[in-house]
Amino acid sequence: AYIIEYSDGVRRNAAHNSLKANKVDYKVRNEYNIFNGAALTVKSGHEGDALAKIPGIKNVWRVTLHKIPKVNKSTKKPTDPEVVSFHHMTGVDVLHKKHKLTGKGIKIGIIDTGVDYKHPAFAVPGANEGCFARNGKNCRVKYGWDFVGDDYNGSNTPKPDGDPMDCNGHGSHVAGIIGGNALNIKVSPKPPQPFVGVAPEVTIGAYRVFGCYGTSSDDVILAAMELAFNEGMDVINMSLGGSSSYKSNPTAILADKLVARGMALAAGAGNEGTDGNAKSRITWSKGPSTFTIENGGSPSVFSSFGLDGELRSKPDLAAPGGNILSTYTLADGGYTVLSGTSMASPYIAGAHALYMQAKNAKSHGDEIRRVFKNTATISSNHGSKTKASAAKQGAGLINVLSAIMTTTSISPDHIDLLDSKHFKKSVKISIKNHGKHTETYTLS
Repeated sequence: AYIIEYSDGVRRNAAHNSLKANKVDYKVRNEYNIFNGAALTVKSGHEGDALAKIPGIKNVWRVTLHKIPKVNKSTKKPTDPEVVSFHHMTGVDVLHKKHKLTGKGIKIGIIDTGVDYKHPAFAVPGANEGCFARNGKNCRVKYGWDFVGDDYNGSNTPKPDGDPMDCNGHGSHVAGIIGGNALNIKVSPKPPQPFVGVAPEVTIGAYRVFGCYGTSSDDVILAAMELAFNEGMDVINMSLGGSSSYKSNPTAILADKLVARGMALAAGAGNEGTDGNAKSRITWSKGPSTFTIENGGSPSVFSSFGLDGELRSKPDLAAPGGNILSTYTLADGGYTVLSGTSMASPYIAGAHALYMQAKNAKSHGDEIRRVFKNTATISSNHGSKTKASAAKQGAGLINVLSAIMTTTSISPDHIDLLDSKHFKKSVKISIKNHGKHTETYTLS
């Protein structure tokens, strides 16, 4: 199967007519409007290079698979205070208590294994059980779709339906970090201890691209990304695994197009830190990529190193992702402690919601990324005073409070040295003071 991108200015009908004129026998798996292409199962003997030569076709890729990201079981007990103490490192606790920011009015789409929307941590105030919009109007999970069905494993035929219920647990854990509220749950199962997500009043979109186990394909993920955009998500979280670290692939191309339309994306940088450069990394784009910080404030050993495949600086930011207590499928106990960049990425997504609410404006994702990077806290290696590499921590640990309160902006937010052929000998750096008072800056 292949994903094809139509040439600029070429419409769907013209591209299909061109394929048929060249005697390509195929079945359409998915069509994409923003990406401007399609996923095809080719029945004739045409290979990718032959398809790429057909007039009206710009790019061709084989459909590739993404695994449900591997997460690390925690050695911490669910009752350990450390598994819920991370908001103080990022200023989120102050934003909740002093500034009353909760992400209300912001929509976050979660492309993952679905969400157990019946979980009480996703219930509206006064209710003991959460719900999905199609099953009740007063629900926090108001949008979503199941693109695949329970039995989908990446190689069989998807059986989509309208119910994005999670039967794996990964997506529910991610959703709890973004917007769960387990501070005052009075029904069973009760949490091991009270906790709250980054943005406990966001509206959630659950876009299920995995079955209960196994893998998903990037043609399905593209469809989920486009639906999330079309349903008005302000932010997309993609805690996925098994993709390329190069920008010239379908999910990265679509991600850049969505960011250009104002959407923000958060994606994990992979959990392959002990093996050097990431093997299992979501495609890089203008959306923030993240790595994991332990609750002590140091980079996790399993977080991947950058750079990306084209020597651009990644990851962008660090966020808490080591030993995180969050929601889980009710059938599997309702709560668990996990570690991984799958847990750091939703923290960044939730931070976007707080920032958007605070500014009363839905800023472009690349603009918010710049503010987060400008105000991040540089982290040290565990048990050391030595600062962790930028290839490991990016700009540093996200400080959402500082990002919202700052009156200074610096651009660009990073400098890519690239290779000798593309090396830039000089870069212009701009510092702007958006405050009411004169500021003095010290450069070092």
